[in-house]
Amino acid sequence: MQRRKSRDFKDNWQQTVTAIVAFLATILVAFGLVTAEQSAEALPLVNTIITLVGGLIAAITAIIGIWFKPSEPVL
Repeated sequence: MQRRKSRDFKDNWQQTVTAIVAFLATILVAFGLVTAEQSAEALPLVNTIITLVGGLIAAITAIIGIWFKPSEPVL
């Protein structure tokens, strides 16, 4: 088994967060705090929110890159 690199986590953070949320939902269902139906309805919504956050981070990064573009190329 290969060791994961930090780049893997940067590229796949959305999948990692979604898996953690799914695990927490499974724990909550196992302890009877929420029903399986509630968990099944919540997970797609959480996944959409996580995807939205990723898009916002990319958009803000692009805007900052445009605003603070260096006037001269760095050698």
